[in-house]
Amino acid sequence: MPRPANTGRPAAAAPAAPAAGTAARPAQTQGAMVNLNTATQAELDSLPQIGAARAQAILTERAKGRFLNWEDFERRMAGSSLNQTAKDAIRTRVRF
Repeated sequence: MPRPANTGRPAAAAPAAPAAGTAARPAQTQGAMVNLNTATQAELDSLPQIGAARAQAILTERAKGRFLNWEDFERRMAGSSLNQTAKDAIRTRVRF
């Protein structure tokens, strides 16, 4: 088996681990899109302005059927604890 060529350069270093006492943040808190039709309660809870109660309200409504699009989501969540401020905060962070 041939040996790798020696280029005289050091091998590439492995990526640095997070500093002690810090943890890597989940993707959904770094701006990744959250699918409202498949998200867990924890993923919904990670969205801005969505806490445990609002996440549960979304899950309860989703149990009746998939959300088709943003308009369907807004219509079905009308009258819930999900106010306009919360909807505005998540609109660019969710998909269907």
